[in-house]
Amino acid sequence: MEINGTKRTQHTGEKLIYPSNNHGSFHCPVCGHRGQFTAHPRSGRPNAGCTNCGARERHRMMALYLGGAGQEIITGARVLHISPDDILSKYFERSKEYITSDLTDPSADLTIDVVAMDLPDGSFDMLICSHVLEHVPDDTAAIAEMYRVLTPGGTALVCVPVIQGWLDTYENPEITEPEDRLAHFGHIDHVRYYGRDILDRLVAPGFEVTEFQASPEQCVNHATHRGSSLYLAFKN
Repeated sequence: MEINGTKRTQHTGEKLIYPSNNHGSFHCPVCGHRGQFTAHPRSGRPNAGCTNCGARERHRMMALYLGGAGQEIITGARVLHISPDDILSKYFERSKEYITSDLTDPSADLTIDVVAMDLPDGSFDMLICSHVLEHVPDDTAAIAEMYRVLTPGGTALVCVPVIQGWLDTYENPEITEPEDRLAHFGHIDHVRYYGRDILDRLVAPGFEVTEFQASPEQCVNHATHRGSSLYLAFKN
């Protein structure tokens, strides 16, 4: 469709492919595919999914870290992946042990509630918790448990939706209906939108936190969210 000489893309179905701003081609760091990406099937968000492996923006940003500096942490480590994304499992082939856990998914190695993990102190050297905490009513307990099950010197990789322009996290336990949660928190089973105080929540049990972000060039080349952070929480 063309309006006033400008080409526009019409939403014609789930597999809508938007023209990119990178000469029609993106690179997926997960699978190596080069080409166009698909829009999100529900929201219509442009360039959300790799057309080859399905990796979303958060997977691609995680892959940039895990395939780079993160390999040093992974090598020889005992890794716990909470609510895992199978698409990222290849990055843990160098680990000593790779264990998956979930509260409801029977295919995971362990059935674990993140707020009360039935695991000994210091069980793992590395913990992956991506897009989980925004679903958990008591995230304070969950973060404390993550700290507890890590060995001294261990690392938790945490990724959550953050509104960087907000100082404070937005949450309201009285908002329980799915349609209300969708309106307030962006998803029917999210219980909050994090603000920049996510750092304070991670630091509270004793973590030292740094951030990994895709560079501006990587955001263009891999279609990752600009300004999104992967939080690296270190247990001293």
